[in-house]
Amino acid sequence: MKRLLILAVFGFVGVWLWLTFFNVNNKQWISTVDWIFPHTSVEAQTNEADLIVRVHVITTSSRILKQTMDIFDANGQPTGEKMTQEMSFTDSEVKISTVYKGAANGNSLLVMQPGNMLERGNFFFGRTDLLQKGEEYILFLKDVSDDALHGKGRKLFRLINPASQYRIVGESIINLAQAQDGELPSILFELESQIRSSVDISRSE
Repeated sequence: MKRLLILAVFGFVGVWLWLTFFNVNNKQWISTVDWIFPHTSVEAQTNEADLIVRVHVITTSSRILKQTMDIFDANGQPTGEKMTQEMSFTDSEVKISTVYKGAANGNSLLVMQPGNMLERGNFFFGRTDLLQKGEEYILFLKDVSDDALHGKGRKLFRLINPASQYRIVGESIINLAQAQDGELPSILFELESQIRSSVDISRSE
């Protein structure tokens, strides 16, 4: 039984890392939100982003998504038992002050992040710090408004990966992610210059 539980937990972790779920009854993927983008450089983030914006965080709210899953045996066969896991998310409403790439409908939008700060304690996904109310950021975002699980019936964006948020502190910026392909900028002017340069290059290609 211990081995079965380990298999189930590892299966859940894999599902969570992709934030993608499979509806067994309907044989359909019902969420296509993923974090499988390994690059952290400003150029790579800019090329991948649907929208790049400078924002102030207005409000944040936490939610719990419960997922019931089958337990499989060592041969990959369902045992007939099920387990329920909870996945936490935070939705932040942000007010846009600058758009560097893409088009935003209106001057505010909703950004989804895995993890929350409920009474169960702080939880962070990888190196992603949760957006904080009242703080200012530059965000690299993907539009997930068509996602059946997270974006159904609402306009919704997510960060590309944990390197997609820069908190602005005066003329400096803070990114908590570990750089994978070159150093991350630490000065606001440098970040904005790299974004605009990358946008110009992508437009000329």
